[in-house]
Amino acid sequence: MLQSGRHDLYILDNWLPDGSGIDLCKEIRLKYPTAPILFTSGATHQSEIEEAVTAGADEYIFKPCDPDRLKEIVKDLISRNYLAMRSM
Repeated sequence: MLQSGRHDLYILDNWLPDGSGIDLCKEIRLKYPTAPILFTSGATHQSEIEEAVTAGADEYIFKPCDPDRLKEIVKDLISRNYLAMRSM
């Protein structure tokens, strides 16, 4: 995914089939420092949330999540990123 170029938004989970969402988040942050990253996870422990945020997550929401809330967060993250990119 990272080899194909920058994306408008990255949606990750703590546990991915082929690795750690935290590790992937760190990789994305290194390669694309301003890319928006959203974690949607069933991991609700404060330490897991803090680990994701420390790795570079912009938002963290719990599964199952309200579709309207998810849509609102995605829209906000993409808008903020678009505005940040325009001001550069």
